[in-house]
Amino acid sequence: MHELCHVWQYKTKRLSALKYLLRPAGWAYFYQFNPKKTFDDYPTEKQADLLQDWYLLNNGKQADNYDRAGAPPTKADINKVVPFKWA
Repeated sequence: MHELCHVWQYKTKRLSALKYLLRPAGWAYFYQFNPKKTFDDYPTEKQADLLQDWYLLNNGKQADNYDRAGAPPTKADINKVVPFKWA
């Protein structure tokens, strides 16, 4: 799911090789979830981790890619932030 997010980012022009190289701060993994942020407020790798947790939560599993310094996202909150609808 993480890598599929990068394909989607590239397809929607949120990501290019140049953008990725010019923003090394976006290379860090493990996001701190903030329900007041939009999906696009998160850097590239954090978006992919967020999407991976969205997938896990919507399949009855626990979030696994968030920064443990903060609280894990709830299914309801993550569904408000991720720009996809779970069928």
